[in-house]
Amino acid sequence: MKKSSKKDVKKTDGLRGAAKTTKAVEVPQASEAASRAGESQLLLIKHARLWRRGEAKPQELELLIGGGKILKLGKDLGLAKDFCPIWDAGGDLLIPAYVDQHVHITGGGGEGGFANQVPPIQLSTIVQGGVATLGGLLGTDGCTRSVENVLAKCKGLNEEGLSCFAYTGSYVLPPATICGSITRDIVLIQEIIGVKVAVSDHRSCGITDDELIKVGFAARQGGVLANKAGVVHIHVGSGKDGIGLIFRALEKSDLPISVFRPTHMETHFEESLRFARLGGYVDLTTGGKPEKTAEALARLLCEAPPDRFTLSSDANGSMPRWNERKEIIGIRASEIAANQACVKALVEDQKIPLPEATAHLSEYPARALGLFPKKGIIAEGSDADLLFLDEQLNIHSLFARGECFLEKGKLLRRGRFEGE
Repeated sequence: MKKSSKKDVKKTDGLRGAAKTTKAVEVPQASEAASRAGESQLLLIKHARLWRRGEAKPQELELLIGGGKILKLGKDLGLAKDFCPIWDAGGDLLIPAYVDQHVHITGGGGEGGFANQVPPIQLSTIVQGGVATLGGLLGTDGCTRSVENVLAKCKGLNEEGLSCFAYTGSYVLPPATICGSITRDIVLIQEIIGVKVAVSDHRSCGITDDELIKVGFAARQGGVLANKAGVVHIHVGSGKDGIGLIFRALEKSDLPISVFRPTHMETHFEESLRFARLGGYVDLTTGGKPEKTAEALARLLCEAPPDRFTLSSDANGSMPRWNERKEIIGIRASEIAANQACVKALVEDQKIPLPEATAHLSEYPARALGLFPKKGIIAEGSDADLLFLDEQLNIHSLFARGECFLEKGKLLRRGRFEGE
């Protein structure tokens, strides 16, 4: 298959009227099998070692995928070689591609000045992180960035072949919305499944018990009307109250615990345990110190049901460091690659089997967000979101909705304006 060639393109600078020469972006081409699969809409994957939860070891299987779905799954599908293109997994481990529910797709940050704004995440970065489904949201800055920005980026990622949803709101009250209210955003905008707020953080708006309850009811109503998750995704800082606000909101209202979804909970062990035992979902962040998060999760799994805990990266969000006077003394950005670092730590350091470890980044968040079994599982009828790992648990190949984005370590697709 011929590769697209680079050509010099004349482009006029609209500000100065001067012509300048730029390079057209070269888009890497897929393998012959992947390319033919795109034409026929069918692809037979052979020599994949699928490792399911509850099984002692992986099983070599074949998968027939088409139209973005897993059509057939079995040890020997008995299909003729000329029936459709064949893609050889080469014995790689197969798990569901990751569902990362907390990604700053338009970039986060801004603490300490405008130069500290984190840039938007790139398609190639998401793919190389093993993620096929992600949730976009605002961070600290709801002034120069907007829910509209997040929604536009979300739609763009969907157009590029991934699966992206979004949250309305930010750190401030009244919540930043598009349609005028939390409920209307969830009901009227397909991609929006919930709202984001922040608690226990000196950068937040100081939300009160009653305000959180009102936000919860608005999200709940939107979720019920639109048949969506309808969640309040809650940034939890290092403040004195922890998630006390959430416990009080539950005591004072009739809201189910499933409405509230605290994140960044890896440093709140006792509260995480209490919340999970009550039936709530607890999200731990990999993007800070993935090995520490793995250690915290392993401890929690000893004392509460495993399906109550999810992992997310906080990718492209800022991670500022503060002194005791709450003055910023440093800043860096979270990375989506931290998810795989955490998985490796769970398997290698905490001795948790691979399918159990990766369920916190696939099946459990998919269930928590109402996306299961479309997402989060390798099964007939589910989306063909496939993640292949080598023996060292490195990300090797990725399919999203049946399209190959990463093949044996080679990036096949980039964002439209990404460089090489």
